[in-house]
Order: sequence, then structure tokens, then C-alpha cells
Amino acid sequence: MQCSRCGKCCEKTEMELLNSDIRRLATLGFKPEEFISIHEGIPRLKNVNGFCYFYNVSKRECKIYSKRPLGCRVYPVIYVEGVGPSIDKLCPMWHTVSYKEFKIKARVLRKILNRLNEERRKRLIEGER
Repeated sequence: MQCSRCGKCCEKTEMELLNSDIRRLATLGFKPEEFISIHEGIPRLKNVNGFCYFYNVSKRECKIYSKRPLGCRVYPVIYVEGVGPSIDKLCPMWHTVSYKEFKIKARVLRKILNRLNEERRKRLIEGER
């Protein structure tokens, strides 16, 4: 994929975070409460002024690009309920994703979703105790 660094993927993001994403970002010196917002018990990337906490608007770049969450790494491949993995056409460079890249990212996305569901179940079980 050829990224134009437009920031569309970082604008008003609702990216869910894996526990491993949170731990990785914490090792960079960020406190979870700085970059996480909780919606319906699910940790997500926090937005500041309409953009992801980690997006530098003036430089048009992610401050943590090499350590960004797994969900960000597979974008613009997204999961559409009732359809499955798809390409988000809000990304202006969606057409540069090759079929091979799509298949690889779709496989990774399914693994991410399985882990998110496992983590969500654990939180629910722990919350019942």
C-alpha cells in the first residue's frame, strides 16, 4: 500500500486496543490514561481535537508509527459485519492495496478480532467476580 499520510485513518478513530498494544505503548513512556478512552468497557485509542492521541497533525505523521497498534497496521483492511474483511474506501489510497496484501492483512485482522473477543470475555468474567 502507498500511504499519502493524509491522516484520514487517524481522524475520529475508534480503534480498539489489544492488551499487548497497551503494554507496548506503555513501554514507550505513555500512561494508559493518556491514550485510552473506554467505551462500553472496551479500550480504544483516545481522540484529541478529532484525531488519534498519537497523530501529529502539523507533521501529518504518527508519533509511534513503528509501535502503532495492530489494528492500525492492517488498515485500510477493516471488518464489516455481515461481510467480513473489506477495504475502507474512506482511505484515499485504498486502491493501492494489492490482492496479496489484502489477503495477508485480512488473515491478521481475523486473529486480532479473535484476541479482542477473548480479552472482552475475560473482562466480563472478571467483572462478574
